[in-house]
Amino acid sequence: MELYDAVNSYVLPKQLSGFRFRFLFESLGILMTNEEAVKFHLGQIFKKFPNDSAVAASLYYSRESFRSLCEDYSLALITLSSMEKSSAKSARISEYQSIISDLEAEIRIYLARCSGGG
Repeated sequence: MELYDAVNSYVLPKQLSGFRFRFLFESLGILMTNEEAVKFHLGQIFKKFPNDSAVAASLYYSRESFRSLCEDYSLALITLSSMEKSSAKSARISEYQSIISDLEAEIRIYLARCSGGG
């Protein structure tokens, strides 16, 4: 089964539905349904941490703190991509690269602790 099919098979908890996801993306000019937003967030994590995708999916649906971390990571990636395409100052780009690196380290630690590796 493809990872995205596995994500599709989850039933969204009530706390994930509604305004929250739409607001995050609409503020960046991106329109997504809740399900698309979940797939996007998890897709970013699956790309960076492919060996931990099952643990990441489980944590995403069961722990608000991990879900928020994934959202922050996705939004930082979108912002960085947008900045790189614009005429943003290199200092701002470096700042976002650092933020992304810090978020990746935090996600890595979270995944290691929850998969028994740390």
